[in-house]
Amino acid sequence: MSAEGVADVKVSLRALALSIGKLADPGLDDDLDAALHRAVGAARELLDADTAGLMLVGPDGQLRWATAVDGRASIAESAQERLALGPCVTAFEEGRPVAVWDVAADDRWAPVRDQLRAARIGAALSVPVTLSGGPVGVLDLYCVEPRLWDDSHIATAQAYAGVLSLLLAATVSAAAAGELAEQLQHALTARIHIEQAKGVLMARDGLGEQAAWESLRRTARSTRRPVSAVAREMLDELDRSTAKPDRAS
Repeated sequence: MSAEGVADVKVSLRALALSIGKLADPGLDDDLDAALHRAVGAARELLDADTAGLMLVGPDGQLRWATAVDGRASIAESAQERLALGPCVTAFEEGRPVAVWDVAADDRWAPVRDQLRAARIGAALSVPVTLSGGPVGVLDLYCVEPRLWDDSHIATAQAYAGVLSLLLAATVSAAAAGELAEQLQHALTARIHIEQAKGVLMARDGLGEQAAWESLRRTARSTRRPVSAVAREMLDELDRSTAKPDRAS
């Protein structure tokens, strides 16, 4: 996409520090949902996005809608959850920021594109929220118009993802922390399965790493399943094909 005609403003470190500083001692220790919502809203405001949302990993290891600034973000998050596809899913599964400058012109997530456009989403930025070294969710920023996300925007979103991680770590009760740890394990296991499946494709089909990832993603798109589910199925089939047949007694 061309940068022509797209307004853009960098985020200063001072503005970032002041914004995060306003979240200090929010008085929401007993209300995790409110604290997360406030942090997501602050990230939206600082990045001058039109809306924002947060998705967290569920007990099944897949992303689930958690909170949103408004209905537009809720629609965008729910669509990506339902189809298991979109920038937030890729950011979560690959553990890296994913920037979409122009939703209408981006073919990477065609099945979910119409849903995003229906919610008046023209650009998106998704960054992983991590805990104990693994992904537990994704912070998503959305704009109505196309936008060229630069390094300062990505760094700012990552800083707020860090705030969300701290809130999760500090406010979740012991019982909930155990559940969250289980969800984290599901997420880490899914990441391992994806990497193993990529390795199988690279060795079996002579593909490069990126081509192997694209192959998994195409299958996931065509079957409307998470990439992690496709990877797990591939590994299960490999195990069955290499297993020795039982000998008759």
